Amino acid sequence: MSNHENLQQWNPNPAENAEFDWWSAVKKAKIRDVSHLNDLLSTFPPSDYREVDLLVWKSERLLEIGDRETAKLLAEQAIERARDGSWHRWLDGAQKRIAYGALKMIDANESLQRALAQFGKDLAAGKLNSTYLLYDILGTIDFLELCWPGEAVCRTMDDYLDHVLAANMETPPYTSMTHASENGSADEGLCRFLVHLLAFPVVDVGVAARKALSSYATTAGKGLVTIIKGEPCWDSVQLEHILASLHVGSRSSNVAVNRLRDWILNLNQHESIAVRSIARRLCEEQGWQWKEINNQAKQPVILLSDSLASPTEYEEARMLAGGGHRSNTSATSQNFRKA
Repeated sequence: MSNHENLQQWNPNPAENAEFDWWSAVKKAKIRDVSHLNDLLSTFPPSDYREVDLLVWKSERLLEIGDRETAKLLAEQAIERARDGSWHRWLDGAQKRIAYGALKMIDANESLQRALAQFGKDLAAGKLNSTYLLYDILGTIDFLELCWPGEAVCRTMDDYLDHVLAANMETPPYTSMTHASENGSADEGLCRFLVHLLAFPVVDVGVAARKALSSYATTAGKGLVTIIKGEPCWDSVQLEHILASLHVGSRSSNVAVNRLRDWILNLNQHESIAVRSIARRLCEEQGWQWKEINNQAKQPVILLSDSLASPTEYEEARMLAGGGHRSNTSATSQNFRKA
């Protein structure tokens, strides 16, 4: 492709080379003149999404040929086309960096000033992804010719990180994966671990745990059934997700829910409305008799007064809420009522 006089040899088998990466080959060709450049591009036209790359490549080649004015014009066009691009290689190949790089070969001072100004605007506008920015930080700093922070700045950052790490408590490991147990199968241990993950603060992790439990429930779910019948290792939110997993699994196989029939029926007294709702839906789909509990006495609720003016009144409130006992309740009767 570097031989302009032998065009027929550029692509001798076009029918077999339709999927070839011609753009990479074109960029490696040694361009002799403008006519050679135009013939290459007309023979192997690049895709539209490579517009910035094309303008940068043409600018660099024309600069090598000696047409400095046209090369600068093409570099300016590349910068304009890259205005909606990014500085990150993982997103679009760092279009802004390569566009300003073309101008940098022609006028380094002007390119650096404009690139620094644009980078500052993008940073202030929140257009820079922190993860990608860290990945490209070395190349970006070298391109913008930024000075690395001085020792005083590094010491300040180290001190800040030390305080942040000291303020965060160490997270204990999952005991289900570290403590040995004589009783229980591997399935039970994995199910117990998945139950813990149902309350994981990362949403995607919790969703993946629920999908795994749902899939396991379709295969009879012996390990899940065993831990459910054993000592509870969940809170109300985790129990809601367990029931949702059983519900989804029952659409393909009802072996697991059939073995948990009595346990599900007894959830009609659970304090969580969400838990009772899913349990009732399971019973209705399985044809089980659901008993609605609506005759339980309401638990007494203590309402605290808004005016706890004295320490004595506060002490009475604490005792009334379970913090102790005193015989004198005259102050309490004036500041509280029972509902």
